[in-house]
Amino acid sequence: MQITNNFNNKFNFLNQNFLILIIIFLRYGNTYSADLSYIFLIFFAISGRLQIIQALLLSWFFSMGNWMLMPDSNFALVGRYLIIFACFLSIILRGGLIRVDRNILYTFFLGIYFIVHSFVFSQISSVSILKSVNWITVILTLSMTWYSFTEQERRYIYKWITKFLEFIAIFSLPFLFFEAGYQKTGDNFQGILSHPMVFGPTMAILGSIYLSQLFNERKLSFFLLFKLSIIFTLVSLSASRTAFFALSFVSLCSIIFVIIFSKYKISSYFPIFKDIKIILFALITALLLFLDHQFFHLLEYIITKSNKVDVSNLMEAYEISRGRLFESMIQNIRENPFFGIGFGIASDIQSMEIVYDPIFNLPIQAPVEKGVMFVAIIEEVGVIGFFLFCLWLKMIISQAIHNGAIYIFVIMLIFLLNLAEATLFSPGGMGLINLILLSSAVAKIKFEKK
Repeated sequence: MQITNNFNNKFNFLNQNFLILIIIFLRYGNTYSADLSYIFLIFFAISGRLQIIQALLLSWFFSMGNWMLMPDSNFALVGRYLIIFACFLSIILRGGLIRVDRNILYTFFLGIYFIVHSFVFSQISSVSILKSVNWITVILTLSMTWYSFTEQERRYIYKWITKFLEFIAIFSLPFLFFEAGYQKTGDNFQGILSHPMVFGPTMAILGSIYLSQLFNERKLSFFLLFKLSIIFTLVSLSASRTAFFALSFVSLCSIIFVIIFSKYKISSYFPIFKDIKIILFALITALLLFLDHQFFHLLEYIITKSNKVDVSNLMEAYEISRGRLFESMIQNIRENPFFGIGFGIASDIQSMEIVYDPIFNLPIQAPVEKGVMFVAIIEEVGVIGFFLFCLWLKMIISQAIHNGAIYIFVIMLIFLLNLAEATLFSPGGMGLINLILLSSAVAKIKFEKK
């Protein structure tokens, strides 16, 4: 009986991944097949709980793909919303609302606050309502889906996400030698994704998963160290300062947060610390890096964006890249301290380019660029909304620490990325992959009874 079940599981696994490959190939075909890939993805999302996570990750990949390699799709904007709705419908039909924990309920109430705030206080209500409804739909769909998984299903889908990110890294490598790999800026590497500032953070997320696996081992894994060295190289080639420093400091931040929020010893979360030789190895490696002039040349390359920006330190680089945005945000906070300017509204409203659908004249796209996530939240929903967000943030960190090492590292990496590029509340772009992984920490793990 056990042999039969294993055979059926393996057969379903092969069929499912074969279907995913077909959908990806359709997206890379021509305009008509690209449109068809979204339709296939909608039906794929409805077919099961595991497929919800996979469909949303594929939707992110289709939105963030290198447009020099991908054909245009007439269905891309609308298709993205239909995939989200299909995923929401799929988990609801599978009893997603029957049993939820208090963390998911708090996430729901935070989303409701954003929606009500959009009606009352937003300077462009239609845009804020669309963005807040979109965000709450995505985060609730993901949270309920993660909560419905058994421990074994969680391990499977995390492994699948890791393999998918590895797929992006591996298929990006050949484009180191072709113009398409540098299409956006000319010299910063973007691989098969749309921008170096997308490729870098994506590789940093993969790197955080590798680091969590490394810290979860009882002895040093040289294979994981090898994979981490490749990821650091790819992040460096993207010249993404945010991704490089987030990945560099995620281990330290994870350790600090465990010490602050947990009553257990650090070695109970990270077994690698039980071996004193590994700690000595890490200290010696860090010392050798600081003594190596090539390491500082690498830092200079990243800080100066491959020598294109005339700066002498990281703070100066941040001032040049984010200073203008930061000043506008502070000005808006001074003028609207308690309730803000509206969820998802740009600091300079006149600069917003809003795309409306031709049938209902509803806003379906209104991209904004913001810096530090915490400042952006105060600007958009005021100090009251920021207070509610901080409670939600504490809940996420506590649950991540409870769930284990991989969740701690991924959550910390996402927060560090959002210190320079606020994407957590933008599920239409880079924020979707953030939410897919962040929501895994919102819902508690359902352990199987032995």
